Amino acid sequence: MTRRPALWSVAALVALAAWFVAPAARAQVCGCPATRPPTVAFAESDAVFEAQVTGVRDGPYVTGTAAAASGRWVTALVLREWKGATAGTSRLVFTPTQCPVGFETGTTWLVYARRTAGNHDLRVTRCSRTRRAAEAREDLASLGIPATQIATAPAQQVARRAARPPAHRVVRRRRPRRR
Repeated sequence: MTRRPALWSVAALVALAAWFVAPAARAQVCGCPATRPPTVAFAESDAVFEAQVTGVRDGPYVTGTAAAASGRWVTALVLREWKGATAGTSRLVFTPTQCPVGFETGTTWLVYARRTAGNHDLRVTRCSRTRRAAEAREDLASLGIPATQIATAPAQQVARRAARPPAHRVVRRRRPRRR
């Protein structure tokens, strides 16, 4: 009877070890170097922008020289741009299956992307320092003022105007002088 508790404890230890090792194994598959500071990631990237994901679809990435890579194609509306993109435009970004970024429709991300050599598409991996905009305070502070920025959405503008008190401005008209 003393053997069963020992077996359970060994099984629990193995499961616990697997839980801790799994993220490290995924990082090794990606070959991620140590986390780089935002300034280094900016210098190594071809495009740096904040975007809202408008669509995600699975599909292969085909280059002229290599076999197709499986992954996800992400369509995103660029909200702010620091390098290599224009605010207000849509960008198509590829993230490979072996080292994916967890893009979901409707979420906002700070994207550090590199262009591929073949057809200049943007490619993003988990190692590229790409992260949700809500988790990118350090990066946003380091990047500073964006080069371009999309205007405030019309719905937000209407809500702000409705919240403001009406402007009471007296306009005085000049009367023409009588001669």
